[in-house]
Amino acid sequence: MEDFEGSDKSKDSDLQKKAVTMYKKYGALLDKFESLSPKERLAVTQLIDTLGSMK
Repeated sequence: MEDFEGSDKSKDSDLQKKAVTMYKKYGALLDKFESLSPKERLAVTQLIDTLGSMK
């Protein structure tokens, strides 16, 4: 059972590291996004969806 619990802790640690890395990379962008109005956020989200579907 300890191996399983250790595995969960390792996964949590990996997820935390990934979250920190992502925030360091995109934190300023997230702050700007948070300052937008709901209508502006929707427009940005739709733009991202549109650009993502063009691949």
